[in-house]
Amino acid sequence: MELVNPDKAAANAAKVLEHFRKNIIKHFANSFLKTELESKLKEKGITKVVVEDLGYETTLIEDACATRELSYQDQVFPAEQVHFAFVGALNGMYCAVTSTEDFLQQEADKS
Repeated sequence: MELVNPDKAAANAAKVLEHFRKNIIKHFANSFLKTELESKLKEKGITKVVVEDLGYETTLIEDACATRELSYQDQVFPAEQVHFAFVGALNGMYCAVTSTEDFLQQEADKS
């Protein structure tokens, strides 16, 4: 099963990463495991991050994500349906959901 819109998601993710200009290489799904991320956040007094972990306020930039169609019990769910189902389930309960454009605008407004 192929990812749908991976190029657009990658381009949007690149815009967000460029905004921060600090790369921390991770080797596990958990961004804090065996990285300097937590110490850097504490060092800079950062209390809000754009990841789902350790009780920080979280944001999901939905158009910087890509997915693929999934199947279950002989039913196939198109990638767009999978994407919006996951985003809808996460929104409000686990994170704030926004677009790349809105996220970058909010960050610019802080400056």
